[in-house]
Amino acid sequence: MEKDILSEVVEIERKIKERLLIEESKSKEWLDSVRGEGKKEVLAEESLLKESMERGITEAQAQARIRADEMINRTNAIKENLERLTDEELKVILRKYLPGILGEE
Repeated sequence: MEKDILSEVVEIERKIKERLLIEESKSKEWLDSVRGEGKKEVLAEESLLKESMERGITEAQAQARIRADEMINRTNAIKENLERLTDEELKVILRKYLPGILGEE
C-alpha cells in the first residue's frame, strides 16, 4: 500500500513537472509574441514620427524660402527707391536726420 501511495505521489509529481514545462513553454511563446507585436508597434510609430518630421522640415523650408523671397523683394524695392533719390533729396534727408544721429538735436 505504501508503494502504491508512493507511486501515485511520484506519478502526480511527474505530471506536475510535465504540466509546468508545458505552461513555461506557452508563457515563453506568449512573451515572444507580445515582444514581436511591441516591436512592430514601435517600428510603425517610429515610421509615422519620421514621416511627420520630414513633412515638418519640408514645410519649414518652404516657409523659410517664402519669407526670404519677401525680404529680398522688400530690400530690392527699398534699394530701387534709394537709387532714384537725387542729390538734392539726399541733402534734405541728411539735414533732417543727421543732427539726431550726431546727438546735436
